[in-house]
Amino acid sequence: MSKKFQISLVAEASDSVGYGHAIRTGILATSLRKKGHKVNHYVFGSKLNNKIFRNTKFIDSSKKVSQKTECIILDFYNNLRKSDINHFKKQAKKIISFQDFKNNNKFKFDGLINFKKKDYNSKSNVKFFYGLKYLILGENFTSKKFKKKDYIFLCFGGSDPLNQIPKYLNWIKLSKIKRKVYIAIVKESKKLSKFKKDKQVKIFIDSRKLEKLMGESKFAICSGGNILAELLALNKNCLCISLSLNQHKFVKLFSNNSNLNYLGNYKNINKKDFLHELNILEKKNFSSNPKPINKFGVENLSNDLTNWLIDQDQKNKIKVFNKDDIIKDYENSFHKKPLHKKLHWGSVASMRSRYNFLEKIINFKKVSSWLDVGSGDGSLQKLILNKFNSINCLGVEISKKLHSLSKHRNLKNFKSINDDFINLRLKNKFNLITCHGVLSKTNFSLKDFLKKSNFMIKKNGYLVFDITNLHWKKFENSHFFKEPAHNWFNPYEVKKLIKNLKNFKIIKMQGLKNSENKKTKIKDNHSVFYILKKI
Repeated sequence: MSKKFQISLVAEASDSVGYGHAIRTGILATSLRKKGHKVNHYVFGSKLNNKIFRNTKFIDSSKKVSQKTECIILDFYNNLRKSDINHFKKQAKKIISFQDFKNNNKFKFDGLINFKKKDYNSKSNVKFFYGLKYLILGENFTSKKFKKKDYIFLCFGGSDPLNQIPKYLNWIKLSKIKRKVYIAIVKESKKLSKFKKDKQVKIFIDSRKLEKLMGESKFAICSGGNILAELLALNKNCLCISLSLNQHKFVKLFSNNSNLNYLGNYKNINKKDFLHELNILEKKNFSSNPKPINKFGVENLSNDLTNWLIDQDQKNKIKVFNKDDIIKDYENSFHKKPLHKKLHWGSVASMRSRYNFLEKIINFKKVSSWLDVGSGDGSLQKLILNKFNSINCLGVEISKKLHSLSKHRNLKNFKSINDDFINLRLKNKFNLITCHGVLSKTNFSLKDFLKKSNFMIKKNGYLVFDITNLHWKKFENSHFFKEPAHNWFNPYEVKKLIKNLKNFKIIKMQGLKNSENKKTKIKDNHSVFYILKKI
């Protein structure tokens, strides 16, 4: 389960810029809502009736975006003003923008969504969501198959802003191809009115079955926007014409797709070339193995956005939990069986693997006095003290019920106390302190933990602890989230903190691969272990 955020998406839509910005943010808004986020979707433009706009607010001013939010996601062609940005910055902690190949550094954003990172000269602190990994397609373009019929599908975006449809309709009628032509457009156009009575032409205005119109067509003639990606996802042969430079760059991303015939920019296309390509398309068979289109882009984007927001929320915000809440959390799980569930471990195997790992990285033969912070039910002490019976171990456990379990083990040289580590007052010092599976949720900061440990450890003694890893590579996978009830640490910031305190020397810093019980690279593991020597 991931943390839920307040998110606003703001897009523009008009006859001049088209409706693609509003549509893709609407699809993204739906995906984010399914993840449990509180989402507002705003569109600058006249009201549209597509089902994805059921929860959309149509506005005429950025000032109407008045909801305080964690993040605002913008999708504008080129019509953002400084006053708009200043207003959005007052409403949101972070601003992300779709940029569609436009090398526009006019405004500073916290994140950019685009298909090519190299199109920007932004500083490294900008978060990039780039590549076809984040291609946004509607649900029906990824989940349905359609029967093929004998008409041509023609679409130049929701508004046909450059009035290209009449030209290509006339050219089609001059060809030997006598198939019907189905036109899709958002609003009724006066320029198309002359084709209303044409038996070869059928016009669909703001159709709610757009994916069916596309999916059932013999082939398609389209512009180089998102409509192209949707058609290719449906395995349609496409004759594509770009209407702008950013569309040209977008089409180039699909240049290896066998279903694509690209004519270039509309300004450079003549009737002869068009008819030639049209005849090729008429005779062309469907590719049985086209270059696949990523059909999970919206899910990838909504998940990675969530993970990034969690990272930003976590950054400089390591939480100190209430002591009573921590105890209550453990007490609530105490009825669970088997035993490892009481301790919030995922499995017995993972628990034992980590205990065995601790045994390997610590030379217990040289340990005489040991303090274990968060000693739980005494499982670790049982493993170690049965092998090294010369060690005197003191366990500190905040939960009374877990503490009671450890007492019942009756281990030699082991004493457990029910207390709070940070408030602990002891005369004796130890040559080993361990803190395992605890620091993700404590009533004290990591800095306070290190300072307290320094006070309680002997010179040349060792401190061993682990932290939950903010940079675990599995978080790059769209299906993995950072548990919001825990703190997640940047392992290199922890390293920096240790060095700044100047009380300890880092002996080891490593991960653990549970299944093989061996060390790993930092990014390969959920937890990172630190072995420190007091200097």
